[in-house]
Amino acid sequence: TTSASDMAGGDALMYAGSSESGIGGKAELVAGSSSSSIGGSVTVSGGLSSTGKGGSSLFGSGASDAGDGGDIVLSSGSGGTSGGSVSVSSGAGENAGGSLTLTAGTTMGNANAGGSVIMQSGAGKGMGSGSVIIASAGTESSDSSGSVSVISGASADGQSGDLKLGSGSSLSSKAGEVIVSAGSAASGEGGAIKLTSGKSGSAPGGSMSASAGSSEGAMGGALDLSSGSGETGGGSVRLVGGSGVSASGGSVLLSSGSAKSGSSGSVTVSTADGASSSGSLSLSTGMASSGDSGSISLSTASGGNMKLLVGSSDVRDGGVVSISAGTTSASDMTGGDAL
Repeated sequence: TTSASDMAGGDALMYAGSSESGIGGKAELVAGSSSSSIGGSVTVSGGLSSTGKGGSSLFGSGASDAGDGGDIVLSSGSGGTSGGSVSVSSGAGENAGGSLTLTAGTTMGNANAGGSVIMQSGAGKGMGSGSVIIASAGTESSDSSGSVSVISGASADGQSGDLKLGSGSSLSSKAGEVIVSAGSAASGEGGAIKLTSGKSGSAPGGSMSASAGSSEGAMGGALDLSSGSGETGGGSVRLVGGSGVSASGGSVLLSSGSAKSGSSGSVTVSTADGASSSGSLSLSTGMASSGDSGSISLSTASGGNMKLLVGSSDVRDGGVVSISAGTTSASDMTGGDAL
């Protein structure tokens, strides 16, 4: 030690012996054991500082010119009841807390991939495996809590990395679910869920597919799209094709499933029941600024029937069927025909 303000304290170095052709010597720090109480601890810490930055603690493995670099292994002890934990945490600060960075090694060769980062829970023999939780901390202030971002890396020339969220398969029981849910709010709006495929400058934009699972021995899985219920009104469900700048807009296709031996599936478009009146059902094409608007075609395949029915009533008038051809305000044009 030293008491001079401009002098540095002495270093403490511990080296194992080197070898020209064999394995180098080991350097071990081992605390004392105990038969009936807790074993001793090993503490490695950087030096304190009153006004400057505290000292760092560096753990590094040995480099190699031609072989693999050395490993760093952090492991807790096994136990008869529970295994020991491994905790890695950064320091607290008055202005900001310390960051925690886990980065795999880069590669020097052009044909080799960088190192991977693997986070995996422990396996269980008689019970379930452990969970993996990635979460930002909550806050007691009026600011927002921290975000959680899972992003694959960008690529200069090739395809960027994929992002996969999947549950594990099961041999004899039900497979795990994938649940994506936004947060609820007591007085504000509930959180939204936005799924957006990537855009492109010159090629087609990315596609988005939502499909239920198939089955080899039973029915296929169902796909449900439903909006939320509300005290003042239920939420809407909108299926809209994309707009086109110099070409046609995107189509919206509703089709039932085909069948190899039985009947194909049905397509039912209906409004729900209501207390005062039920909702209306409208089929209409869009307006055209210079040409004719789109057509509506209702047709069956060979031998199929078509029924047009209005509702009957026990206490009100029966429904009316009205078929009207289009009118025109142009003096040199004629109105449409009803055939």
